[in-house]
Amino acid sequence: VFTGVFGFVFLGSLVMSRPMIFQLGRQFTAGSDPAAIAAWDARWENPGFRRVIRLMTAVWGGGLLLEAFLRIAAAFTLPVATASLVSPALQVVAIGGLILWTNAYIRAIRRRLAASAATLAATATA
Repeated sequence: VFTGVFGFVFLGSLVMSRPMIFQLGRQFTAGSDPAAIAAWDARWENPGFRRVIRLMTAVWGGGLLLEAFLRIAAAFTLPVATASLVSPALQVVAIGGLILWTNAYIRAIRRRLAASAATLAATATA
């Protein structure tokens, strides 16, 4: 139930002005530093940043809902002893997979930004 609720919260936050991943990212990145919070909030003006945050929120929401569905299905279809082993394993795999995907996605975005900046710099000097 816990991850299913959070999946719905993540997906529901997509209709808000700033989705859940934005809020969590600000907390982890800026903490309580007012200057860092202002800098994080200013990033929202960038359409590419908004797109990344919204995609990450959707992936996390969908992933958490899928994990909850699979755990519920395991509880109703597998023997109790098996379900009690499979359920926590599903949770670890799902959360771990979402973390790995997030890290890979952010690295890919940073590489694209660096390549764009290098191309822009090369064009400006030419």
